[in-house]
Amino acid sequence: MNSAGDILNVMRSLIGTHESPDGSNNAPPVTSWYPMIGAWCAMTVSYALVNGGHPPHVKFAYTPIGVAKFKNGEWGSFHDSPQPGDLVFYSFRGQRPDHVGMVEAVGSGGKFTPSRATSGTAASAWRARRARPGSSGSAGPDTTG
Repeated sequence: MNSAGDILNVMRSLIGTHESPDGSNNAPPVTSWYPMIGAWCAMTVSYALVNGGHPPHVKFAYTPIGVAKFKNGEWGSFHDSPQPGDLVFYSFRGQRPDHVGMVEAVGSGGKFTPSRATSGTAASAWRARRARPGSSGSAGPDTTG
């Protein structure tokens, strides 16, 4: 398995990816790789994980599946202390996680910079300046092999 740096390099290469056409949920190269056209935040982090060296089965399109796989230890660990290369899951509309991004950097006081992809009109992969409220935990991919 490769390092968090390898995974982050793949994720960084996706910053600026856009849906084509806007609002279609079609975001090559992610949606052509998965292959599925749909909300693509989880597909984007999956693309980064697999193309960064993780086994091909470590992919998901539905955020609750990703949370479950990390919480049960199948793909790594679930914790409250994000590190670069970790996934960060968000619950903006209640208890169920509905969004995921990847931690790019961690600063003082635990603030972190996530890279994320969003679906919808003019959606794209982008880098946030700081974590948005609603983070429900982070998951560290297994990089030990």
